[in-house]
Amino acid sequence: MNVYLENAIRFVLVVLIQIFILNNIYLHGFIVPVLYLYFVIKIPFKTSKEMVLIWAFLMGITIDILTGTPGINAATTTATAYLRPAFVKVVLPKLSKDSTIEPSIRDMGFPNFLGYASLMVVLHDFLLVLLEVFGFQNFGQTFLRALLTIVVSLLMIICCELILRLWNHRK
Repeated sequence: MNVYLENAIRFVLVVLIQIFILNNIYLHGFIVPVLYLYFVIKIPFKTSKEMVLIWAFLMGITIDILTGTPGINAATTTATAYLRPAFVKVVLPKLSKDSTIEPSIRDMGFPNFLGYASLMVVLHDFLLVLLEVFGFQNFGQTFLRALLTIVVSLLMIICCELILRLWNHRK
């Protein structure tokens, strides 16, 4: 399938799941699971930095528009996409531009994918919670909220990746 078509389909599916299902789930009153970052995590490594930033901004601003938030998701998703190359170098230091490795458990192996996804989720969700609170009052509660959001989001992303792996394995 064409990479652009595949990204567009993934984009729409993740937005629909985030807006209509996950944004209506409040765990313990203040944790909203974040799945839309999975879209940015799954953008192929050979995609140009500029395109990754554009896709990430479009994802974030789409979530912002549909949820009525003032650019918080766009800012955090774009910042995470900007640092994505550094995260990839930490997890896969020998990855070359010509590599056919895709951001997946199948190509990277579970430990590398977990490390890569964890770095992305920790940065994104921590920034997201901090920008939502926009201050350091009640830092303990804010830190706990960020930590729990990170754990729930990362678990969902790993589950989605495992489901996709099973789906592709059956083809």
